[in-house]
Amino acid sequence: RGAFGGTAAFNRPVDAEAAQAISGELVESVIAPEYSKEALEILRLRDDLRITAMPSALLSAGEAGVHKISGGLLIEESDSVTEPPAPRIVSRRKPSAIEYASLSLAWRAAKHSRTYAIALAQGQATVAIGSGQPSTLDSFRLAAMKAKEKHPIIDPRDPVVMAADAPLPLNTLAEALNFGVQAVMQPGGWVEDSACVELCDSKGAAMVFTGLRHVRH
Repeated sequence: RGAFGGTAAFNRPVDAEAAQAISGELVESVIAPEYSKEALEILRLRDDLRITAMPSALLSAGEAGVHKISGGLLIEESDSVTEPPAPRIVSRRKPSAIEYASLSLAWRAAKHSRTYAIALAQGQATVAIGSGQPSTLDSFRLAAMKAKEKHPIIDPRDPVVMAADAPLPLNTLAEALNFGVQAVMQPGGWVEDSACVELCDSKGAAMVFTGLRHVRH
């Protein structure tokens, strides 16, 4: 109170009651998303007060992420998608209900991992995750290495599935299928999409395109 050269900033509309309170303070400027007609009449009685309106900066919890960068902050819209909005089965074989449930789990796990992320799952548990690598192939090899260390013998009764947060090139998919992956979920949109579909069909694997890429750097 009584600060010289101060600014009163609001993240909600200013009404007459708030304007009356401001007018009694020693501030030089006020900024808010909007003002009621009565509030403006009160504030404009002061010739020395600068009144500014700007769009609301209100964000709901989890709506945005803040990252430190050199010289400032970067505000980024949060990835709040939990299920692919428009999944598309592109292989001849459709994933079974068990496989699709595992794919959904793996896709959510990849979402929360660093790009490029590969998540291997079996049933309703992740087997291994590879992330933060310069390519999907590196991330898959990391996940495969972890899977072999933790699960030297993977129960063949439940299919092993894989989800990727970025489009898969052919070499990554080929290694995954050779590893034993039976169903894949990925964004699609890569130049080798057609070749990837053909490879899945030749191996009897199922593949789903989400059309949506997760990115977490």
